[in-house]
Amino acid sequence: LLHPGKTGTVRLKSTSPFDPPAVDPQYFEHPDDIKTYLSGIRLVLDIVNTPLMRHYTDGVPRIVKGTCESSPCGCPPSDGDAKDFDEKWECVVRAAASTVYHPAGTAKMGKSSDKMAVVDSRLRVFGVKGLRVVDASVMPTVTSGNTNAPTIMIAEKAADMIKQDIAE
Repeated sequence: LLHPGKTGTVRLKSTSPFDPPAVDPQYFEHPDDIKTYLSGIRLVLDIVNTPLMRHYTDGVPRIVKGTCESSPCGCPPSDGDAKDFDEKWECVVRAAASTVYHPAGTAKMGKSSDKMAVVDSRLRVFGVKGLRVVDASVMPTVTSGNTNAPTIMIAEKAADMIKQDIAE
């Protein structure tokens, strides 16, 4: 889900720097998130059930094979018109969905007047001299693709800015 309806949180558990933060991704906290997944599942099922694809598949997505028998959800229907389609697939999605480990936006870049901003346009942390954040966390919103290339660009730009600051 590239653009969830809710934004997760990262908070400190305590004042100790050795305690890990409390991370709450807020997965599926917005009703449109599940609707988006169900729409995508229907599309996949339509594709795998075309005559051309039926040659390569039995019409059941691979994620379901071998796992649904032991799932608390049971086996979801592959017929998008089935009465319990949404209910069964929502259960599977909630049980099986996970991150792809490309979090971003936890140290938002913005103006000092923005309460959510952590760094300025030169990636300097507000209120902390000599500290910059140079990774995907400075992206105010997550890109619709892999974050690797934009993160490399951020790092390249940061290197240029640091060299400029040293030269001044």
